[in-house]
Amino acid sequence: MFRKKQNPGQLNGVKGRLMLIAAGACIVLVGIGRLRLGEQIVRHWTGQPFYSAGLVAVGVLVVLMAFVPFSWIRKAAEVHPSNDKRHHSQ
Repeated sequence: MFRKKQNPGQLNGVKGRLMLIAAGACIVLVGIGRLRLGEQIVRHWTGQPFYSAGLVAVGVLVVLMAFVPFSWIRKAAEVHPSNDKRHHSQ
């Protein structure tokens, strides 16, 4: 009768997947753009090294994560009472 409302902070469904794909594609494009300019390593504003090839790899991983079913993620994140060591009496 009543539909369970989703948490507004969650991005389930098509919208969440499209956002992951778009974010991953942007990261890949920035990485490829820096590589084409010949910038292998760039210093971040905090002084940390920023690898262009690493950006490409991370972007590809983000795009691939968009194709993982949310049920797999939910199942992997569940804590079953039989596996929870905090509740066992000693």
